[in-house]
Amino acid sequence: MKKTMKFSKACMFDALLHLAGKEDIRKITISALCATAGVSRTTFYRHYGTILDLAEDYLNVYPFGSNTPEIYEKKPDTDMQTWLNDRLRESLTFLKENRSFIMNLFRAGLQVKVLENFSSLIKGLCRERVGELGFEDEYELSA
Repeated sequence: MKKTMKFSKACMFDALLHLAGKEDIRKITISALCATAGVSRTTFYRHYGTILDLAEDYLNVYPFGSNTPEIYEKKPDTDMQTWLNDRLRESLTFLKENRSFIMNLFRAGLQVKVLENFSSLIKGLCRERVGELGFEDEYELSA
């Protein structure tokens, strides 16, 4: 992905979080989002058709957690338990700090996507600890 495209999307994600924290996501206009993000409407439409498309992409890119991807990369000097605890804490902190955004997603009919992302997070955390949890492999864990 080009740096400018990545930057534009990051700006739109930040604007979405900011605006959806204050008003109903279904009432946010593309013009208002673009003005807040500092991008043109053309840039928005190059990537998305609607504000809800942007919200879905946000959940795909940052499934409940920091919009700083480094948090998900395990540092070589960090033990697995500490890394998992930090990852879960970061995700739960995001949920708490962005409660109005999450509730907005529910009101907009994206509750299944929200719950799928949270489920994916929990499965991911469990997958990292398959052996410690007493399972042979990921298949047994999912069964």
